Amino acid sequence: MGTYKQSIFSSENGYVIGLMRVKDTDMESMKDYINKTITFTGYFHELTEQDNYYFFGQETVHPKYGFQFVVERYERVKPEDKDGIVEFLSSDLFKGVGEKLAQSIVNTLGESALDKILDDKSNLLLVPKMTMKKADSIYETLMKYEESHKMIVYLTELGFSMRDALLIYNTYKGNTTMILEHNIYRVIDDIEEITSNGLSENGNIPSYSFSAKMKNGDKNNTVSIAISKKGGHVVYMNYNRDVQAETISQETADEIGKRFLEEKGFPNM
Repeated sequence: MGTYKQSIFSSENGYVIGLMRVKDTDMESMKDYINKTITFTGYFHELTEQDNYYFFGQETVHPKYGFQFVVERYERVKPEDKDGIVEFLSSDLFKGVGEKLAQSIVNTLGESALDKILDDKSNLLLVPKMTMKKADSIYETLMKYEESHKMIVYLTELGFSMRDALLIYNTYKGNTTMILEHNIYRVIDDIEEITSNGLSENGNIPSYSFSAKMKNGDKNNTVSIAISKKGGHVVYMNYNRDVQAETISQETADEIGKRFLEEKGFPNM
């Protein structure tokens, strides 16, 4: 178990490289890292800074980037003490809720504040100066946070990898359960594979490379893309496909590419 500190890199498909401070572990090989900050990698739906999580996986030593913990699945540790709930409610997850309002909510609803809000959002109206608009916002954010986390856990328990669980949830959102229960074969029809190829060197640029099969394209063709470790910039993107007919000349293509580079601040390339 540990506290999520920050992300170093994150992609649209949920792949994260981040930092976690280890609080406790039952892995003998990890005992020396208790109370230390480590680098972790894996697929995540949502991580909130300073929240506690159980990470399940294995450690590895990258030849260039050193020790990393590869997360295969994870569980959020729900805050239970007053200080933890105040910190949770005043986090960036809840827009417009500062520490003062979060403290007022906990003072009014106690250590079971989150459960009371989920049971009945009108409990928030017991908090001094709470408006209906603000109560609705807090309740809806908390509900989405709870539902998404439970759904990701449910999908992994069904045997989906964390990456596939994210693909499924991000495709169907609130309809995920209905799709799985009534037509699980639709998942095969709707979702194509996305594969992470890990960290590598492109020239002298450390980057993370991915490949994806296009849903509406030729099944034998894939898009390959590399994202720089520093800054998250596209290093390259390549989509190999058959070209049926030439629409512009090589000279025109060269000129378009030259203008593009100049507009991005790379003249005389």
